[in-house]
Amino acid sequence: MEKILLEKEFINELENQEAQYWSDYYLCCGNPLSRKLGLDIKIIGNAVCCSASELDILAFNRVIGVGLDFEINKKHLSEIISFYKGSRARRFFVQISPAAQSNNYARIMNEMGFQHYNNWAKFYKKLENKVPEIESDLIVEELKLSETDLFDKIIKEAFEFGGGAESLFTQTFKKYGWKHYLAKEGDKPIAAASMFIYGKNASLAIAGTLPEARGRGAQSALIVKRINDAIEAGCEYLVVETAEDKPEKSSASNRNVRKFGFELAYHRPNYIYYF
Repeated sequence: MEKILLEKEFINELENQEAQYWSDYYLCCGNPLSRKLGLDIKIIGNAVCCSASELDILAFNRVIGVGLDFEINKKHLSEIISFYKGSRARRFFVQISPAAQSNNYARIMNEMGFQHYNNWAKFYKKLENKVPEIESDLIVEELKLSETDLFDKIIKEAFEFGGGAESLFTQTFKKYGWKHYLAKEGDKPIAAASMFIYGKNASLAIAGTLPEARGRGAQSALIVKRINDAIEAGCEYLVVETAEDKPEKSSASNRNVRKFGFELAYHRPNYIYYF
């Protein structure tokens, strides 16, 4: 576990913010899409366990917030494994922040059959002054009800999702705390993004660009829009998760948020479990 540079209370806020917005996808999703994706969600030891058994995609089958309120232990891990087994997921991972209350978590995870898989990066930005809009021909607008299918299409192509996973992200459209956006070239939407606001914190949630439109500054324009909207909403911090940026596997999202003054809070190891 890397050295904790932030106060544990603040780390808890960052983790709980993510758990809050990610669980909304599951809680706001109605049937028949929920049945189609095999959605289930449960809190075990104050960790949020999200399952989408019909999607073999780890982002949809993961545990957020383990070890924040209760020390990581075999009892809770056994309950978590049982939950995912019962949901018929093929695999899932547990994400562990530096605030997890256990110094020997790695040994416990290994003994319970988990393996280290990769790391995600957690970033935060203290919100103070608005960011100047980027000079561009792109137009960023809030999503309209008639455009939700376009939002879904962009996310599907950007992430190469299958099985209807892309439709999950507009289930929160117009729900409390949520904003959705499109970036357009003329009348054509080329990128999509969303933001979740809860209390003094906001999260940059899903964001994607059509493969053929990458490199045109759409994500930068969407980040600027969300920073300024979060400031207008009275938020103090903006939070985002990305893949770890590594020499052998770079992360455009990681580099993008750094450009706009986001600071690395920590890397969060992901421990995978296979059935």
